[in-house]
Amino acid sequence: MGFRADYDAEPDVDGGTPETDCSDGFCFRGVEKIHEIIQAYGLDDLKIWATEVGWLVEPAEECIGHPSWQGRYWQIVSAEKQAENLVGAFSYARFHWPWLETLFVFNLDFVTAPYYDECEQMSHYSVFGRPAADALGAMSKVIRSTHLPLVLRSR
Repeated sequence: MGFRADYDAEPDVDGGTPETDCSDGFCFRGVEKIHEIIQAYGLDDLKIWATEVGWLVEPAEECIGHPSWQGRYWQIVSAEKQAENLVGAFSYARFHWPWLETLFVFNLDFVTAPYYDECEQMSHYSVFGRPAADALGAMSKVIRSTHLPLVLRSR
């Protein structure tokens, strides 16, 4: 959940740039569509868990062409944009979605897993050693409330 669009890209809208295009629903706020379905069935008290929130960071030059990257290049953001989007996602969810029970960041440290090829695309969602790790740690406690705890999911 995140893909290429910024955390605040409106679902089902093409904002004219990759950062604002969520016309296909592939964006952080796409979960709002799921919540609408839940409401349509009268399940307003049902809470949602966002279990794999993240943005894919550009691989090193030697990883371009690795089989695990097939079909994923369109999702790439900078390490700085990954940090901005993750902090923004927590803030947005905290102040707009009382129906979201928790948000899991995918992933904390997959990049350190010695049993995967260093070019494996999943390791490029990792926040370990990137600006996102510091940005998440520095988030205001207002954002990291008991309503929406910060959960970093390890490999």
